[in-house]
Amino acid sequence: VDGNGNYTDMTPPPPAMTLSAGTNTIALPAAGGTPALTMATNAVVSPRATNVPAATPTAAALVASIDKQAHRKIAESVRVYVNGHWQTYRPGKSRNFALYTNEGVVLKLKSKTTWRAPAKRQRFVPMSPIHLHKGWNFVAVPYPMTGMTCHAVRLELARKGDRMEQITVGSSPTRGVIMRPNRKGQWGNDLRKHIPYSKGFWIKDAGATTWTPSPVGYTTTTTHLK
Repeated sequence: VDGNGNYTDMTPPPPAMTLSAGTNTIALPAAGGTPALTMATNAVVSPRATNVPAATPTAAALVASIDKQAHRKIAESVRVYVNGHWQTYRPGKSRNFALYTNEGVVLKLKSKTTWRAPAKRQRFVPMSPIHLHKGWNFVAVPYPMTGMTCHAVRLELARKGDRMEQITVGSSPTRGVIMRPNRKGQWGNDLRKHIPYSKGFWIKDAGATTWTPSPVGYTTTTTHLK
């Protein structure tokens, strides 16, 4: 609220992430202010450029930021899964590419570290639409910082006439925290199945849709879908 009583919805700066040696799955916040893509000249420009750029707008920028805060070169690779294919960046060995807030990122490190995304307090950034294809999709929802639930994702997709079959919070669909219905098709109390805001996660979709996450509070009074 400013001196004239005007209210502006703001997101706080993201807290630091604790990253382990080996494989990490992360979600990247947007840069402070109005997101703008400023990438290295050798970065691959893709149709995804209409999405909201991440605070580290390219894979090379993410590697440089992590290495700088760790005071040594520890980042080995950055991977994203787009349209059923992996894109991999290895410093000095492969081509750079852009990173966006709605895509999960697999980050491989030589040693553990604590890293803070170079994002400042900013006006609330609406989520970019996530284009879900039939089968597996590796996505991210970095806002709000309270995270989302399996129930919230499932409810939002159901309202679009779509059906989610599984969520996995991990580096692959079969490794990590797996959320799926039982053999009777019942999800149980999936309000308790939490998706951390700082993690990339897998969605297995029965169809295909464009989903714009609306991460609001879902309570136990929300209509239960089976």
